[in-house]
Amino acid sequence: EKILEQTYKEIEIIVINDDIDNDPTDEIQVKYPEITYIKNKVKIGPGQKRQVGFAIANGEYIYTPDDDDYLIDQNFFQNAVSIMEKDESVMFVSGSSIIKYEDEKNESKKYEEVKLNVHGKMDGLRYLEHMQGKFMKPLSSFPTIFRKKAFDEQNFMDQIEMSDVSLYMLASLNGDVQFIDDF
Repeated sequence: EKILEQTYKEIEIIVINDDIDNDPTDEIQVKYPEITYIKNKVKIGPGQKRQVGFAIANGEYIYTPDDDDYLIDQNFFQNAVSIMEKDESVMFVSGSSIIKYEDEKNESKKYEEVKLNVHGKMDGLRYLEHMQGKFMKPLSSFPTIFRKKAFDEQNFMDQIEMSDVSLYMLASLNGDVQFIDDF
């Protein structure tokens, strides 16, 4: 629902469910008929789910949240796409994150802002050289929009697990990166 609330409306949503014990197929397809919904017969994990999604996605940009991620900025897609449309060299745009800690009843206990220590546009190779050392890596892949061609040109999908670290590494190898201060 948070994705559908984005001000940027040119989106294709692909949901890949590999929770073999939970099958909300009918509910999702009735409530959101515009969504492509894939129910796996076996659990394949987040990296392989991203591979499936990348293989069928038609868009120029890719966003890969997990089931416990959500957006708080309705303009995130619009702002990120605007940056990448103005500069073809940028392979991803990423922001900071807020972690919400919950108890066993899913009640909020506290919030922690995780502000990146890198700002603005940077050469991807420079970022890659210092990723997780001098420069922070964003939390997971959810605060980031990637340019799909950063992965297509590497024939990436058949060669490597698509973890968040490998997404950042390959995108950084293929061009510049951009960090925004927004959460």
